[in-house]
This record gives sequence, structure tokens and C-alpha cells, in this order.
Amino acid sequence: MSSIENKVNEVVWAHGIAHAAKIEQRMGKPSFEAYTNIATQQTTIRYNPAFALSKAARRFAAGKNVQAPLETCIRDVTSHECGHIPNSKRRACPGTVDDHEAHFYEPIAQVLGKAGKLAAVDAVSNMAEDLIDNTLLAQGAHAGLSLFYADVAESIGWQPAYEAYMRMQLYAWGDSLDHKLLTPHMAKNPEITKAAQSFIRWMERSSGKGRRMGGQEVAAYFADKSNWGDIASAFTQAILPLVPKQLDIPRCGFGKRMEKEMRDPSTRERLARKRYGQGQAAPSWMDRVESLDAVYSSLARQIDVRVEEPRKATSLPLVPFQHEPFDPEEHALSRVDFRRPMVVPEAETPFGIPGFSFGVPRHYIEKPMMVKKGMTSFPEFKCGYLDCSGSMREGIPNPEERGSTIFIPWGDQSKYHYTCRTWYGIVEYLARQGILPNVHITLGVFSSSSAVRHGLEEAKQQLFSPQFGITAMDREAMDELFGSGKSVFFTVSDGDIGNWSDVKKEFIARANGHYYFHIQLGPHTRMTEDLKRAGLPVYTVKSGTDFEQLAIDLTSRAYQSYIDQSLELRR
Repeated sequence: MSSIENKVNEVVWAHGIAHAAKIEQRMGKPSFEAYTNIATQQTTIRYNPAFALSKAARRFAAGKNVQAPLETCIRDVTSHECGHIPNSKRRACPGTVDDHEAHFYEPIAQVLGKAGKLAAVDAVSNMAEDLIDNTLLAQGAHAGLSLFYADVAESIGWQPAYEAYMRMQLYAWGDSLDHKLLTPHMAKNPEITKAAQSFIRWMERSSGKGRRMGGQEVAAYFADKSNWGDIASAFTQAILPLVPKQLDIPRCGFGKRMEKEMRDPSTRERLARKRYGQGQAAPSWMDRVESLDAVYSSLARQIDVRVEEPRKATSLPLVPFQHEPFDPEEHALSRVDFRRPMVVPEAETPFGIPGFSFGVPRHYIEKPMMVKKGMTSFPEFKCGYLDCSGSMREGIPNPEERGSTIFIPWGDQSKYHYTCRTWYGIVEYLARQGILPNVHITLGVFSSSSAVRHGLEEAKQQLFSPQFGITAMDREAMDELFGSGKSVFFTVSDGDIGNWSDVKKEFIARANGHYYFHIQLGPHTRMTEDLKRAGLPVYTVKSGTDFEQLAIDLTSRAYQSYIDQSLELRR
């Protein structure tokens, strides 16, 4: 093992981390890179063996009694990485993905989102976490930190937001020699000075000191996890005028890995579900559709969805979904889906094109439906939510109890909530049955205005944009819904359709050509009576759970009926 490897692993093991680090050489500037695998907690250190000090850095090194500048930088860069993950030496910041989201990502997203700068959330989160991590590290020898930042300044410079961050660092842990080395790299920009001073003054007030703080006092304040959310928010507010909509700054490898983790669909869904389960608002870093989709997808998986195997079998192809960028350290090349190009934040990628990679499926539909060979199409699934009136926001069974609206805008005990759960439950049934890739999905909404959306993603957009107006059918929308071939089609209502008398004959005549049923949330209406007289299936329910289970069962029967008929014809 080389001297460099020994130095690095001494630091790793001193932090109580069991995984030995990987050491690699690189060319170019900046001279150092470091990455920490969040899952394995293994750190990779990359360094330029030709690293050399400038004249100012040599004076700094002499003043700090640094005999081996390269090893000193590598030691402190390694310690910085160790400080991001759970370790036995000092407070980890952030420590876990969950703490990253709760204490930094979410409060920072709240500030940036209001300013239209949400795209900068990963870069700003990285700076806030590094500010804390470096301050805790710098309670001991820290010359390598200053040499590292000087190397960055000399090779690629500091952007205004990054310079403000550097001024805050010097306040938090810099001594006179650190100031002398790094201050010449700072611009004489009053806006940058104002941003740094704004955060420093806030910190002095918030900590209760009300005066200039010493390094140990700042470290004690930063080490208190209960302060992190406020620190992240105040830090972002301070540098906000300096943050462009797209902020590209030099970031430690942990920050890049955390950004990758926060873009992972399964991580995003899990964190959204966690916030919902804890009674918190939807994540500020997600749009409305994504956050609601995460929660309803999770709720659908909790519904008792029964899947029947048909009588004759060959399987449909397995369908990959939820792709992540190819990582040669984690994925075999044979798993790459070259039909799924992906944009990634990394400048260096396995395919040699900056910012470009291919996806690897995280999951597959693992339980395909067994059907006769050649049976690869199924009836379209259509749902016409006829009623998006204001009453759909009422609770079921108790109209007065619509539930919490903190995360779910219409209330998580409302009729519309169970309508969304039902729709997702049916999609879950189609996925478990293995036929979702072969079923076209259409959603029709009749309210103050009508809309028909085709495809799974478009349907979600419509589902999560209810008007809650009056209820009336539109003939053009009816034509679009009924116009194609035979489909599984159901409607939902909790009251009268305003123009039912004008459209009932046409509606009933056309519904007879489909696998159709209607679910009524509450007492019968003119529409349900007319449907029953015409021999069309009508069901009434009094609870949300009855609603979703009934709709899934009826959909299952409709598709099974189609399968049975198809198999019978092909004998």
C-alpha cells in the first residue's frame, strides 16, 4: 500500500468507517476530487500527482508548518468526505438522505422555489452542508482545506454565490493565515459582502450571542442538528440575490452523489410518502403531480388487489421501468437500455459525452399475465369521472369529515380522494396482472368544462387538476370517449348530472357497446334510475374503501371476461 493510501485510510479508520477508500490519480485542475458512495459508505479520492503550490500557497504552507502539501490536502479532503456520513469522530452532516431532505433540501427549496430558482437546490444544499461539515472539521488542523480552496480559485475561480459562501467559511473557521491566503481571490463586490454579512449577523442573533463568535462557538451552534433547518433557510435567503436560475459551482463528490440520489424516482417517492405519513405538506422540491402521484401510487399498493391467472398461457414480455443512469461500479453493461438516453449532472460519464448517459432499469413488471400466444392487445381502460362538483370534496361517509388538506388538497377522506385512490388501484391491478403496457388508458372529466386525456401520464395530469365546478356532459367529449373500439368504461357521480335529460339516450345507447358500469357515491339519481332501466350495471357505495374495492373487482371481471371470450374464440 502506498504512502498516500496509508494516509487516506488512516483518516477513514480514525472516523470509525470500516470500508477502505479507493485512491486514483487524475490529471488537470482542480487537483482534487472526492466521492462517497452513500450506500456502501466507501470514499474514492482522486488527486493530481503533479499538484504544486503557488507562491502565496507556499508562504501559507510555511506559516502552517506544512511539510507535505499534497498529503495534507488529501488528508483534509478525505476527512471532509467522512464528515458527511455517519462516523464516530464528529457530527455527520447531513448523515443520511432523509436528514439531507428534511434539514436542507426542503427548507432551501422553499426559499428558492418562491424566487423561481428551484434548479439551484442541489448546489445550494451542498454549500450549506459543506459550511457545517468544514466548520466541524476545522476545529483541528485544517491547512489542507485552505489549500484546496486556493487551488479551486486559481484553476476555475469562484462565482459570486460561492464567494459569499467562502466569506462565511472564513468567519466560521478561518485564522489569520487562512484569510491571508484566500482573501486575494475575492472580488470587491458590495453585494457579495452584504450577502455574507447578512448570514453572519443572522447567526450571531439566532445563536443568542449577539456578537462576533469564536470558532468553537460557531462549531457548537452548527453541530446542533435542531438548528440545521433554520441555518439552511437563512443561508439561502442571504445568497439568494447572487444565485442564478442554474447554479454550477465546484462541489464535493458527496454533493454530486446526493443530487443523483435526490433524482432517483424511488427515493423521491419514498420521501414524499414519508412527508404525507408524518402529516407534513407536499415537498417544495416536487411539483403537484409528482408528489400526489407518489402518495397515491403507494396507497394503491396497500389495496387488496386480487390477480387471476387465465386458463391458457404464454407470457407477455417483461416491461422495465424506473430507470437510473448507468454506473459501471454498480451495473453490468448488459443491463443498459440503449433506448433510454438520460441527461446527468456529471461532466465525465462512462460513454465519454459530458452530461449524457443511458438508463438501467431499477425494476421490472415481474408478474406478467399468462395468455394465449398472439394475444397482445386488450380493451382500452376508460374512466369518465362525471362529477367534479364541489360536493366531491365532501367526506365519505361523513360529508363533514373531509380529512387533512395539508398534503392532499381536496382532503384525504373526501370522495375525490377515494376517486383518485380507485383510479390508481385499477392501474395497480393492470400492472400486477401484467397487461398495463398493452392497455391504453383514457380519462374523461365532466364538470364546468369537459376534457379527455389519453395515456397514463396525461391522465394523471388531468386527475390532479379537478375543477370542482358544476356537472354537465359535453357531447364532443362523449364522442371522444365512446368513439373508439370496445373498452372497459366506468363512470362515477355523487349527484345529478345537470344536462342528463339532453344526453341520456345517446349515452345509454353508446354505453351498451362497452364493458360499462356506473358507481354512485350516495343515493340514486335520475341518471342511475335510467341506467338501471336500460339494463346497465349500477352500484351504490357508502364508504371509500367499498368504492375502491368494488371498482377494482368490476374492472378485473371485465378484463377477465374479455380474456375468456378471446381464448374461447381461438380454440
